[in-house]
Amino acid sequence: MAVKLVSQSDVPWGDIAFRTVKETLERFFAQPPTDKQTLHHFDV
Repeated sequence: MAVKLVSQSDVPWGDIAFRTVKETLERFFAQPPTDKQTLHHFDV
């Protein structure tokens, strides 16, 4: 398994195997950058 840090535009959206990972990344990128972490929850 390979892991690397990429920018939002370089995320291989079509290659993400799990819907929850894609949903988490989309929610992360949708929120403005701050020093606070936000807890998200949704039905799987």
